[in-house]
Amino acid sequence: MKLVVATRRAHPVQFAPYMTAFLTNACNYLLEYKPNPVKEKMDVLVVMLLRDTLQDETFKSAARDEDHQNARHLFEVFFTPEASVQLIECIVKRVFVLTADELQTWDDDPESFVKEEEAARFTSDRVRPVCESIFRGLLELHTEELAHYILQMTQALSMEASNTLVRDACYRAVGRAYYELEGLVNLGQWFHTELGPILSHPESTQMGLEERIIKARAAWLLGEFAGQASPQVRPLVYQTLVPLLDSSKHDLVLAFTSSHSLNYYIDEYEFEPEEFLPFVETALKSVFQLMAISTELESKRDMVHFISNIMARCCRREHVGLVDSMSAAIVPMWSGATMNAQDVEANSANIIRSGLLELFKRTVEVFGSAALDRPTFADPMYLALHYSLDDSPSGGAAFLLDDGLELWLSILHVSETSPFPSPTSP
Repeated sequence: MKLVVATRRAHPVQFAPYMTAFLTNACNYLLEYKPNPVKEKMDVLVVMLLRDTLQDETFKSAARDEDHQNARHLFEVFFTPEASVQLIECIVKRVFVLTADELQTWDDDPESFVKEEEAARFTSDRVRPVCESIFRGLLELHTEELAHYILQMTQALSMEASNTLVRDACYRAVGRAYYELEGLVNLGQWFHTELGPILSHPESTQMGLEERIIKARAAWLLGEFAGQASPQVRPLVYQTLVPLLDSSKHDLVLAFTSSHSLNYYIDEYEFEPEEFLPFVETALKSVFQLMAISTELESKRDMVHFISNIMARCCRREHVGLVDSMSAAIVPMWSGATMNAQDVEANSANIIRSGLLELFKRTVEVFGSAALDRPTFADPMYLALHYSLDDSPSGGAAFLLDDGLELWLSILHVSETSPFPSPTSP
């Protein structure tokens, strides 16, 4: 199969006479798909043949000669709207559905589950990410027909409580197709009738995993459609998602997912800081808690980025009291990020420390000398600054010099006294 995939890539027009037979076999294989780690590599190769064919510009560009024209014709005859609907349904109901292993990971290691979900966007050696590309490729071919079909399927399944995992898969499909569905999904109406009530439903120790899955997926959907949220909906989203950041009261997957979704809104050009002001203190305190219990470097990095965004776009001088709580969360993170050049996670640790230096800088820019006057913040900040400017073998200047200089400049701009404390190496 590997040879078939490589040959089709290298010679798409010459491969055209055999295309229908191979694609038919690939579709039949997908229609019977069942997750099995033993044959994962074979499954990936099969779906890669479909993905590569859909993404090949040879079949979408103007015909250069008769062979090219014939290849385009075979492509169009195979990927009809009817065949595409069948493939879409198969992908949603067979590939997008969470597996038993994933459900176990959700319970045993929720942070790893979130990490894997996010990483799936950027991987191409697993069946689901490849099928997501097939899904989007089919939508690109027949946007109108398939978009309406996906929405109808999602609406129908949302009424069936017994199909929770398939409903989650439909929500995933809608989220992955947010660009193609622009103008067809009324997020405000959907929030009021379905997503909002799901997220507002109180959690309890008796709440089953499937209910938590739908709740987390609803929070994820709000993030995927952040760019399409109207000004009227945004404050309602903040009001709904911010309480879900509290890891002491809510499922950890839900808390991490809500933080990612809120960060999308804060990153948006249309973001209005004044609308988020009532939620700043609650949001930051909850994220500090998430940072304290987080064990994954990627999660820590995301939390630092989220806090930096809130600091830069929302915080005011009256929020300076939050600096102490932030410092309590940052200090262990800085100390725990290893800088051993032989460590396999050294690059990730550098990214985290770079993010923390950026967070220090933004905090200084927002709160000025009021932050520098708080030893709980200033002491670790000066230690971090010293480390970032230290060009000795034990220092971090090789990776962090630019970040350290930017922090230094910010301190100089707001400092009321010129001398710096003499820090010791962290």
